[in-house]
Amino acid sequence: MQLDPTDRWSFLGRATSYQGLGETERAAGDFALYVALNAAEVVDGDPLRVGREVTVSMSEGLVFQLPFSADEGDKITISAVSPDGSVDPLLVLLDPEGSPLIGSDDTDAANLDFNASVEAFEAPEDGDYLLLVTHAGGGSEGRVQVLVEAADK
Repeated sequence: MQLDPTDRWSFLGRATSYQGLGETERAAGDFALYVALNAAEVVDGDPLRVGREVTVSMSEGLVFQLPFSADEGDKITISAVSPDGSVDPLLVLLDPEGSPLIGSDDTDAANLDFNASVEAFEAPEDGDYLLLVTHAGGGSEGRVQVLVEAADK
């Protein structure tokens, strides 16, 4: 399907569809394009540490770049949660070369969980990964709690 290359909402919609179909690589690419088109300001955050939650203050058009290290085969779970529901978090994980690996918008929209999460993702190589955290269309102003955890191997 050909999309208007300037319409961020089309990429978000298609990414969400791919995510629902389990096509994670295609979804990640479209989530990354949405983030690029939506970004009014990019904030470089401090490196994430596994098991330590970080809170970011989200507003319209902000994208937080949060680096972290992982070894090949590490299984990680990533979450971006709006404690009061004022933000619709969206996340994209980039590999050490900067290519999108996986993304998430709504954890479970059918049950009104509009947070973002990736469960038990296996790192394909050793290196420094970059987590992009921003917002989707359901809210952009407020706090977002970001957490990278070790998943069971």
